[in-house]
Amino acid sequence: MFLLQRISPASIGMTLRHFGQSVSAFSNQLDKKRQLHISVGSEGNVTIFETLPVIVLKPTMELNPGSIPIQWQERVVNQDITLKICFTAERGHITNTGEELQVFYNIYLDQDEKRLTFAYNTEKGVLKLTSTVSCLNTLRLNFNGCYDCFTPIVVRLNFTLNTSANHKPIRVLDIWTPNKVTKEVEFDNDCGGPCVPNISLSDSKLNHDEVVIGLSKNNSISFNLTNSGKEAYMTMLVLTYPHVLHYSHITVNMLDFKLEEISCEQTEETRLKCSFLHPLFRKGAQANFVIHWQIVDEKAARRGAKIYANLTCANQENKVLDTKIYTLGIKNALTDLNLAGTAIPTLIKFVDKTEKVDITFTFKLFGENKYNATLNVTIELKVPAHGTQMIVTTMEPRVVHVLNFSEWDDQGTSSNITASANVDVNEHFHLMGKVSSKVHVTILKQKVIKSELAIIVGSVGCLLFLVLFVVLLCKVQKYIHVFII
Repeated sequence: MFLLQRISPASIGMTLRHFGQSVSAFSNQLDKKRQLHISVGSEGNVTIFETLPVIVLKPTMELNPGSIPIQWQERVVNQDITLKICFTAERGHITNTGEELQVFYNIYLDQDEKRLTFAYNTEKGVLKLTSTVSCLNTLRLNFNGCYDCFTPIVVRLNFTLNTSANHKPIRVLDIWTPNKVTKEVEFDNDCGGPCVPNISLSDSKLNHDEVVIGLSKNNSISFNLTNSGKEAYMTMLVLTYPHVLHYSHITVNMLDFKLEEISCEQTEETRLKCSFLHPLFRKGAQANFVIHWQIVDEKAARRGAKIYANLTCANQENKVLDTKIYTLGIKNALTDLNLAGTAIPTLIKFVDKTEKVDITFTFKLFGENKYNATLNVTIELKVPAHGTQMIVTTMEPRVVHVLNFSEWDDQGTSSNITASANVDVNEHFHLMGKVSSKVHVTILKQKVIKSELAIIVGSVGCLLFLVLFVVLLCKVQKYIHVFII
């Protein structure tokens, strides 16, 4: 069986058109597997190539121990690991005594974490592959302890042959076979299989379900996390929140849970990524902490928003442990509004006849409508029930509507017309206190008394007085008279 290799004109430093349009043997067949030379046709040219045997190498890596014991993970003391690398020829074996194939190799150990390093500078070298030698000398490695005692340690090997122009190789690598191989060193655990943690966000709580822009200063979420399952590795909490919140800081709620055991990074303007109890969130462990935000003093366009929490760990390819959505109500505060009312006139005098009087009620709003809210002003007019009629003739501005009249009985000589105004807003906004005003117009009823009537009344009064006086006098005289007899 022939292994066909891909050859391009560029690889031999020539510019040829229609290269490979014909291929044929140029010499007698050396054996059943290989021709000594082949000819390759192209436009206006025929190129003669000398053939070389193709070798297919399959490297293997064996580490001892093959995994990191639990006791090593709990200590910082360096531990020795051995690495054995061999190259097995699946095709193109070197069988002739005296043939020697140089295999150049590079070994890369745990490039990100450096938990595993070489005891000596043996990360690269040359293996002289012969019919009897196919393995490197055993390499000594150092395990330096681990912070991340979960993610496997990756050992990577790549290799090539010496194909320099001044050196004719006895073999070439098959271009269809990879010349890279990796080996993972796992960490032992005491789970007896896959570690399945159980951590819930159910005990977490948003401290304020509603914020008022311009009034509220901060908000927070309290987290009380307990692992009731197996070990969790690289536990991560990701929070996505609305623009009205600006991340401030973290506090912890437990004496045995230190602030150094949790760290949060604001990866985006409204996204927070927190890691805690790294690398290992053990069974029965707790993490109690509070994430604080400041309230951004900008008008909120929406009445509500949501905070999304996503809890994950590195077990089983970033396993999602739990998710939760917190609903946050949002209002914009109006803090500097006042309402003042006046009336012209404030006193009306009526005699016993029908009169028509114009009354003007004026209500003015003072302060800053910071968030351009729509203000609803409700005006209620209260008038006497008997003898008074009120008709609204004009209103300014035109968008104002009369909502209510009320009447009451009044039998006295004076009464009031009362205009009450109240300001309210829709559910997107929040008024600080009650914004209202009340104005009174006094109605004074006067009666016209004629002079003749006054004289008559006065005479009757004198008459009564005289009668009483005479009666009293007669009684006295009678009494005295009886007394004398």
